Amino acid sequence: NLGVIHFFDNIFSNEDVKYPKPHFEIYFKCMIFANCGPKNTLIIEDSSIGVKAGSLAGVKVFGLTAGKHWPLNRDKNELYNSGAINVFDDFKTLALAIEEL
Repeated sequence: NLGVIHFFDNIFSNEDVKYPKPHFEIYFKCMIFANCGPKNTLIIEDSSIGVKAGSLAGVKVFGLTAGKHWPLNRDKNELYNSGAINVFDDFKTLALAIEEL
């Protein structure tokens, strides 16, 4: 438990959809729940499969390499090549980029 659950109204997972990523179903389900479309949505992903799914949904996707599964020698171009419009190495620069949208 990371102590952040109180920040979320709802959480969706692969258990909530028929088709897992890289299919875009999970993101469509989230947008329907939030009553917003792809133009008003931003996805933040830390995997190439997730970035592909978000891109297939027609949504802007930011990549994030701040997780432990992103060692220093892992190439963040993996996320760019999957469709991320920008990739961030830390939460501070990610937050600044979100504010600029």
